[in-house]
Amino acid sequence: MVYSNMDIGAGHVGMHKMLGNMSIKPLGKKYQYYQSVVLDAARKKVNDVLANSVRAAKEFYTANDGVYNMKVMFDGSWQKRGHTSNLALGAVIEAEMGLVLDYETVSKFCERCMKKKKILQKKQRSKEGFEKWLVDHKSECQKDFVGSSGAMEAEAAKRLFGRSLQNNVRYTVFITDGDSSAYDVACNLNNGEGPYGDVKIEKGECVSKRLGTAVRKIRSRVVTEKTTKTGKVRRIKDMGGKEKLTDSVIQQLQRYFGIAVRRNVGGRVEELRNDIWYTFLHCSSTDVNRQHHLCPNRKDSWCF
Repeated sequence: MVYSNMDIGAGHVGMHKMLGNMSIKPLGKKYQYYQSVVLDAARKKVNDVLANSVRAAKEFYTANDGVYNMKVMFDGSWQKRGHTSNLALGAVIEAEMGLVLDYETVSKFCERCMKKKKILQKKQRSKEGFEKWLVDHKSECQKDFVGSSGAMEAEAAKRLFGRSLQNNVRYTVFITDGDSSAYDVACNLNNGEGPYGDVKIEKGECVSKRLGTAVRKIRSRVVTEKTTKTGKVRRIKDMGGKEKLTDSVIQQLQRYFGIAVRRNVGGRVEELRNDIWYTFLHCSSTDVNRQHHLCPNRKDSWCF
């Protein structure tokens, strides 16, 4: 039950309310005990999975002086949208096998620190009291980053590239989605020498993600200004909204784009261009204006 509440993000308060509505005595301080048991088991399992992933990825590469140079993708995510999130996650994924090799969480928030500050404020204790408590709490504090939410992804990349040699691995090809901040941070480790000294990091581009990024930029820029009855000017996005260029449509375009690229490896550029163009027509087709006349007519076709 504690694990289920942690999984859905309800926490202690959510479980307390649920048990109260069921007329069941709440766990009280036992919740923290069971929570720590679940977290310890989860961390052990994650470490085992990551170790197996690194071991499997090494079989795909040839060691150079006992170190494996790998081609990886890096991506980050935040707890919530916008630039106000207090939690972020970065992960390194081996590009050929799709295995997660390592991950890092970055936090600008510590719940225990916030609670302690509130308690001291109620007791009218000075700031020195909190600083004294923080010395003992430092090793357990969940806040490990000070800066903007947007910079948390680059911080995760910095930590991941900085410790890759612990597994005798170098991430020598860095595939990104066009945002170079994480790549730049990794290259600037050790006073600009990079994480691996003479072995430099090569930057690769994920063309599928670059397509999505470019289309989203176009969608945000195409706007129409309309004046309301009160005289206010509203900016309306013409390409967004229902039955237009939504996120799901962009993701679909990215999938088909990737399929077209993989099918035409080693083929002619004209065939690749046509396959990509056909996917655009397929996604823009409607019941009134059907655009399937150029879709491929073969067994492995993505058009039904």
